[in-house]
Amino acid sequence: MKPAGAFSALGGALAGLLPVSVAAQEVLTLDEIVFSAGFEAVAAERTGATVEVLTAGDLAATGEARISDHLDRLPGVEVLSRGPAGTQTGLTIRGLGQNYIAVRVDGIDVTDPSAPQVSFDFGTLTSGGIERIEVLKGSQSAQYGSEAVAGVVDIRTRRATEEGLHFYAEAEYGSFDTRRGSVSTTHKRAAHEIALTYTKVDTDGFSAADENLGNREDDGFEADRVSANGSVTLPFGLRLGFSGFYEDSRAEFDQSGGPPGAFSGDGLPPFGEFQKSESHGGLVFAEFAIGPVDHRLEAQRFKIERSSVFDFFPFDFEGERDSFAWRAGVDLGAATRLVAGADTTEERTKQTGGFSASNHLTGVFAELTRALTPVADVALTVRHDEHSRFGGETTGRLSGVWRAPQDWTLRAAAATGFRAPSNFELFSTSPFSLGDATLKPEESLSLEAGVEKRWGERARLAVTARHPAR
Repeated sequence: MKPAGAFSALGGALAGLLPVSVAAQEVLTLDEIVFSAGFEAVAAERTGATVEVLTAGDLAATGEARISDHLDRLPGVEVLSRGPAGTQTGLTIRGLGQNYIAVRVDGIDVTDPSAPQVSFDFGTLTSGGIERIEVLKGSQSAQYGSEAVAGVVDIRTRRATEEGLHFYAEAEYGSFDTRRGSVSTTHKRAAHEIALTYTKVDTDGFSAADENLGNREDDGFEADRVSANGSVTLPFGLRLGFSGFYEDSRAEFDQSGGPPGAFSGDGLPPFGEFQKSESHGGLVFAEFAIGPVDHRLEAQRFKIERSSVFDFFPFDFEGERDSFAWRAGVDLGAATRLVAGADTTEERTKQTGGFSASNHLTGVFAELTRALTPVADVALTVRHDEHSRFGGETTGRLSGVWRAPQDWTLRAAAATGFRAPSNFELFSTSPFSLGDATLKPEESLSLEAGVEKRWGERARLAVTARHPAR
């Protein structure tokens, strides 16, 4: 059984799911749109990138609490968990680990700048209030910059999709005394929309370490999360929007195979190690057109404070990220579109009683998409980044898709990527892991080709041959 499997069993044992919706809903079937495969949203059938999609219906179908349990079912995705809910959990995509995966929640980069390698811990994220997840596979640095070597996980919380005011609620109770709930409200009119979601989870958990070695205490977990998003379109065509979240969590864990207290050898009675984490992020944007050119300006901020306690000894870390971006898109004829722009990001890392460091990454990019025929599309993306410590890196991606007769689809992509060492890897003064300021960025190349066959809306078979990113 995989490490996440024990909590998967909890999902199947939940006593009940109680959804409440105040307003009647009308279901509309639309062409599937993916948001992660390019700088602008694109119809799924028109991208050569490999994208897996999980909808709110997919998440509700199994009743599992953790997002990682759902991702674990996707082809090419593997979950690495150290125990029950709340414990450190990472992903691999096509064999590459979490420090090679970019993660966005409502457009906000939520990877932790203070982690040993910049990455996202999926251990605290539950499915409450999540509307959609996209997993984009292969090197994507041409679009997302550093870290996106294995791929991208793009998560979106509930949106206001129906006119009027709506309320939603769900609650679960299950084994390990697990209690989980989510409440949302949305409001939508012709010129504005807003959604607000609150989720809470509280579980006694179980010990991930061997009880025969004295680990008889449960490793509990509790978390509160608030997220919001919305937009307004002004009469002269300017669209303003935002998204944001706040999360506070506490998770107990076992640091070793021996009984609690063994780490320091001090003979203390059993003491549960735990990690507390508080994070928040926000994004604001403005979209407008000047003549034939569509513009988007965006600013985002992310901050995380976390404390890991081992036998009464705390290790405190703080990470911050500020990003600004501009992009513009214009049609070059009926079949060709060009998107270009620039962005800049600053990451800051601090360890209490230890080191403090920062870095800047500034990039320029362009993406050209063209419909070669009514059933064939290609896309070329090029990006150049300047890192404050390592200088320049140029990456690219070329992809194509052919929609063959009888619902066959052929896709192919070639891409390069890079990952810059984290502040921790470079400058850490931790006794467990000293930094090395001589480290250099890693570079990668990935090649893939695949074929997909669909039978209606529900059944499909896809096979992909790839040369792994390395």
